[in-house]
Amino acid sequence: MPTLKPKRTFVYSSDDTRRALEAALADRCEVNRTNMSQEIEGILIDALVPHDGGLAERAMTRIYYGQTGVRDEVAGAFSDAAAVYDWDSDTSDLRPLVELAAQQSLGALIDASKEEADGSQPVYHLATCWASVCSRLHHVCESDPGSREALSAAIDEGVARDLARALKNGNRGIEVRAFFDIALRNWSVLGGFTYTYRSLMDVVDLADEWPETARSREDLKACLWSISDARGGE
Repeated sequence: MPTLKPKRTFVYSSDDTRRALEAALADRCEVNRTNMSQEIEGILIDALVPHDGGLAERAMTRIYYGQTGVRDEVAGAFSDAAAVYDWDSDTSDLRPLVELAAQQSLGALIDASKEEADGSQPVYHLATCWASVCSRLHHVCESDPGSREALSAAIDEGVARDLARALKNGNRGIEVRAFFDIALRNWSVLGGFTYTYRSLMDVVDLADEWPETARSREDLKACLWSISDARGGE
């Protein structure tokens, strides 16, 4: 009687490989009182699907189930971070994710014309949040002049305000990566700031393109796995 369980044929690269793997699997099956299908499935899950109980597992499970994509998960992580951090927080552990987003957004532009189902335009929310990032940079310049953070903020405040004006005016050709680069160069003062993540969430959402490829998924998995590992598996 045919089984309803999905199947996949496995082709060994050589007879020696087949003998070695089947002998090893047979031993594991005997010890664990399982069958080869169970053991092979478990090995593949351990190797390919995160099971840390945290960021990586939740995000990649949704992606592999076809519920979301890389863009959705990056934006969602920034949205979650925005609810955690505030003006006075220390820098977060999400720098690797911001670095990944900067890499993946290379060549993408802000789509200022994008509208939500209710007719609202996310670019205005981004402009408001980014104005707070500009104010944060200005505050650092005034509160601790001469410090390394203030010198960096002084350079990037002008660039950040140019981006803010471009957003307000609905300009085309605004590079997505510029927002991530400013956050990374001023990480010690922006990495724990809620409006940084609110802004970056909108930036990801408004990008006119985002890679949804095997490489982008593998890179996201590795990034989230490293963050979860650093957190002790959450």
